[in-house]
Amino acid sequence: MKILICSDGKPAADSATRLGALLAAPLHAETTLLGIAENAADERALREALEKQAEWLRAKNVSPQIAIGAGDPVRQIIDQTTKIKYDLVVIGARKTGSTGPHWRSEKTYEVIKSISPPVLVAMGEWAQLKRFLVCTGGKEFIEEAVQLTGKLASAWSSVRARTRCASAATAPAPLEHSRGRPSTRPGAAARAGGRSSS
Repeated sequence: MKILICSDGKPAADSATRLGALLAAPLHAETTLLGIAENAADERALREALEKQAEWLRAKNVSPQIAIGAGDPVRQIIDQTTKIKYDLVVIGARKTGSTGPHWRSEKTYEVIKSISPPVLVAMGEWAQLKRFLVCTGGKEFIEEAVQLTGKLASAWSSVRARTRCASAATAPAPLEHSRGRPSTRPGAAARAGGRSSS
């Protein structure tokens, strides 16, 4: 599996890096960290931020390749995903409103609609990944979305199961059952949206 994590070096990109690491590590995915500087003056700060993000990824057992682009972020992501086939693209976004079409930025929506691979949007703060929500317009994309989500959930579940087994000797991880499916107790959850296609 190939994962592309996009970064502009700003705090929202840190969410994408953290979420990308949670998925890339158990999948042993080839991971590319794509940094995009809209202005030439931002390139030095971007390189420093990318190096910190790459260091953080390495600490999570993910060995990213670093790629740097300049100019329009949407165009750079389109170019990168055209050159190399990725199975998943992870982007960070800042919430711009509480409801309606303004919950995410226009650029986020443009990326989602413009590239072929599924896009996972990391928003807000969260402590751990608990659930996956698949958003799709149906049609020909639903089968791919469900298969990819199953693959991600399966990889992440195996990590959680190993963690629970390893920590059982010190503190058992309580489970609650909801509608016949095990789930961890309520707490901070990842705010991540899947690709919406119509």
